[in-house]
Amino acid sequence: MMKKISVFIGLFVFILFMGACVDASGVQPRNPNGDSELALFMREMHDESVKLKENLSKGKKLKPKLDYSKLLTAEATEPEKAASESYKAFALSYISIMDQMKKKSGIHSEENFKAMVASCENCHNSFCPGPLVLIDKLKL
Repeated sequence: MMKKISVFIGLFVFILFMGACVDASGVQPRNPNGDSELALFMREMHDESVKLKENLSKGKKLKPKLDYSKLLTAEATEPEKAASESYKAFALSYISIMDQMKKKSGIHSEENFKAMVASCENCHNSFCPGPLVLIDKLKL
């Protein structure tokens, strides 16, 4: 009987601890030092890209919805990198690709999607290689 109570209490404490590891939005933090606005936005971009890839595989039109100009304004983990001319060039290139995808939904969708993935890959090769594993999974 005591063993069952101990297991129950242990399980209850574990559940409470796990609940404390999730913020109010329901997103579990990945960085123990906190996540920057840019990192969180890029996760949204990845989630949307996964949906775009699914739509492409089903023959549906690609309809990106995010405001990609945030790439230029979101607070970065390392602000000096995001302030560089190189980062700004990568961001503007990505924004241009996504604007084209929005305007030409369904036209050259596969080509636009591949350009988007390549843009992500190029930037992350230069600035933050960690997400390259996820980006590789987006490739067609």
